[in-house]
Amino acid sequence: MSRFFAASAYNEEDDFSGLSSSSDEESLRSISSDSSMDLSSSEEESDDSFFNNDEEESEDEDEGERNFDDDDSDSKPYGPDWFKKTQFRKGPPQNKFLKSVESSDESDLSSDDDGMDSDVDENGKKIVKSARDKLLDEMKTILNYVSKIDMDQSKSIKLLDNFDLLLRLQIRSIQQNFGTPTVFIETLIKYNEFIQNLDSNEEDLQFDNKSIAKAYNVLKQRVKKSIKENQQFISEDGTVAVEAMEATMSPVPLLSSSTTTNATGTTNFQDLLENTNKANFFDTLQVIIDSRGKKNIQSSDLIFVLNGLLSIDEVTPYQKIMTYLTLIPIRLESNQQLSYQPIDQWNETFETISGFMSLLETNISQYIVSEFAKYNDNLAVEPTPVEGKSYIQILGSIFAFVERLDDEFNKSLLNIDPHSSDYLLRLKDESKLYTLLIRVQLYLEKIYLEKHCLALNRIILKRINHIYYKTQPIAFNLEKLAWNQIENDSNSLIINFEQDDKDYVSKLINKLVESIASNVQISKESSDVNNFATDVDDDLIRSGLFKIYYHALNLTYKFDEIKEMLITLNVNKVRSQSTSTSLQILFNRVVVQLGLCAFKSSLIEECHEVLNELLSSSHLREILGQQSLQRLLHQQSTANTTGTTGTTTTTTGNSLIATEQCLPFHKHINLDLVDVVFMTCSLILEIPQMTAFYSGIKIKKTPYNAKSIRRILEHFDKQNYQPPAETSRDLILYAAKAMQTGEWVKCYDYLLKIKAWNQLSNNEEIMANLQERIKVESLKTYLFTYKRFYSTITVAKLAERFELSTETVIEEIPKLIKQFEITSIKLNDSNEFITLEKGDEITKLEEIAIKLNKEYKINKERLFPQRH
Repeated sequence: MSRFFAASAYNEEDDFSGLSSSSDEESLRSISSDSSMDLSSSEEESDDSFFNNDEEESEDEDEGERNFDDDDSDSKPYGPDWFKKTQFRKGPPQNKFLKSVESSDESDLSSDDDGMDSDVDENGKKIVKSARDKLLDEMKTILNYVSKIDMDQSKSIKLLDNFDLLLRLQIRSIQQNFGTPTVFIETLIKYNEFIQNLDSNEEDLQFDNKSIAKAYNVLKQRVKKSIKENQQFISEDGTVAVEAMEATMSPVPLLSSSTTTNATGTTNFQDLLENTNKANFFDTLQVIIDSRGKKNIQSSDLIFVLNGLLSIDEVTPYQKIMTYLTLIPIRLESNQQLSYQPIDQWNETFETISGFMSLLETNISQYIVSEFAKYNDNLAVEPTPVEGKSYIQILGSIFAFVERLDDEFNKSLLNIDPHSSDYLLRLKDESKLYTLLIRVQLYLEKIYLEKHCLALNRIILKRINHIYYKTQPIAFNLEKLAWNQIENDSNSLIINFEQDDKDYVSKLINKLVESIASNVQISKESSDVNNFATDVDDDLIRSGLFKIYYHALNLTYKFDEIKEMLITLNVNKVRSQSTSTSLQILFNRVVVQLGLCAFKSSLIEECHEVLNELLSSSHLREILGQQSLQRLLHQQSTANTTGTTGTTTTTTGNSLIATEQCLPFHKHINLDLVDVVFMTCSLILEIPQMTAFYSGIKIKKTPYNAKSIRRILEHFDKQNYQPPAETSRDLILYAAKAMQTGEWVKCYDYLLKIKAWNQLSNNEEIMANLQERIKVESLKTYLFTYKRFYSTITVAKLAERFELSTETVIEEIPKLIKQFEITSIKLNDSNEFITLEKGDEITKLEEIAIKLNKEYKINKERLFPQRH
């Protein structure tokens, strides 16, 4: 045996004559003969033995081997391995017929692990106690302590600690299916008597210490609450109600600890469910509620038990409602550590909420789940009906469940690859989610009709959020599919579904927005606004922006009317920094959609004006909420990285903020289309001005942003190699070059090759209007470019060249003269000829010289940058 493992327990009758050890070793043996030797003596023994000479070490080794075979040897280690756990310092396998103190200790520990406690009686025999007896003994100890205290308020802190322990023991008793012990009720009565006696004697109720006073007040409140919860077990004279205790006892015999708890001490939910019936239904439900969120408790076990409770026969609607109110939050919280709830679990949660809605719709005349109901302390006691009403209000929020379900749906869309088939399959679930939203809205309309109508606004906003970005046919099909799955007798108080009305979706959004505004007005008059933490004005603005976006997308109103709707909103508040990020993103999306609406209406100037400021930003994706969620989370984690420690703090709060700043892919606006529309508008407006400037006409300089066609052309002219047109940007660039020379056919052909026009709903009509506008602007550039070569030119010749009517040419020439303030171009009285007089314009040679000088400066800066 190793020198570090020697005997550490000896009997007083052992023979030490044959051992030639030092005096230190003899003293150590006498110390180790005591079975209650502490750790310090063992540590001292190991140190002395370790520093002995080699001869003494060998003698100790022989002695340890002899004592190891002795029945009274302890075989406890000493030396450098004293700190190791028991299972690591047992050494080689021992004889199974030998019994040591350590083995007996291990057997005691194993008995404790099985839920049993051991004690020693007067004769020295061990008494094994069950987990129930041990729990009752602890409660009796608290009862004896409370009984000995006689109106001594100084013991309030100790009493409070014991009361907290008592409540924990009661929870353990319920979890292990022991029921409510009588000693627990007796202890509650003693606590209540102690408090009543102190309250009745005002002279004794004087606290010199603030901590004692605080402990007494807390104790008083907790005792009062516990007495109220267990009032059925206390008789009117203040004693234990034995009959009530016997009536509430479970007919199933008490489970042993081996079947109630597993190796970790947690509840065995399989046995708990099997032993549950209608009588002890709420006891099991309370166990589930108390077990929620605790360590080593799996959500799947709780969900299994709650589903089993719903399947029990003869369960009342109230019991089912309370079970659903417990089951749905557990389902939603089961995967908080994941980026989104798995789709199969999301479907199970959806089915659970749908079943809950069916239960509420069936029993709406008896039970109503409302956020404004009073809290019920005792689950087993059914609340009383509302005054003047026949139904019972139960505290709960069906909207909170649907809102969380919708959030998980959006999270899944943000995390799934939008270009994969999984995204399309996931997007199919939106129809049934939208159906559930309508069902919840119909339910809330019935219960919040007379009061708390502001609570309807949240579900209405959720409903509009699913249809405002869709085109009219898609939104109508979604509504039709949803109402086909709802019962025929279900009608909305706001607007009913009309299958034959093509403008139903437009009317629906208008009615929903009007309903939100009227609910806010009614709530302000009744001072009900204070009951909600959300900003009511934000809801009004958000609903108005939803309405504007839909009408701008579908062109249900004229551009001027839609623009007037946006002006009437409180736009300054949207632009403030205090506004939520989601509201700012929605406002930016509305502005972009308004610009596209102007382009669809062939209002080029208005489109350029609306989009100019927004597209000048270098972070267009971010301000429209169209950036990748993973990229945004990475940016936030990088920003939260501390420079000193190098740790990254990515919290759940950051994830929620990132989710708010991102939109699913199917809600995105095509940025390629936005860029093409803006550069096309810039082409039509700026190319005639550039041509007029190069022809010597003095024009007002207007600022332009980075995406302006003027800057693109300047960059293009600086390039030594000019590739052929491939991208949409290149096609617009070559179209601009063609317009500069008045070649409208080439300009239009380049623009027609852009594939982004297919994203527009009425692209054929838009391109026809765009062609007419290109003809007019090309006419202007032709006159500016070649007016030095003409003295007069006929209107008919211009009309034939640009395929315009003579009336159009005659109408555009005066506009051109007025816009650029040109005196050298005049139209004769008969409107047949255009006279081109020589003015201060530069010649073609001077124009080439100016361009050559400009190119020389550019090349000089490129070759000799250090001189500038």
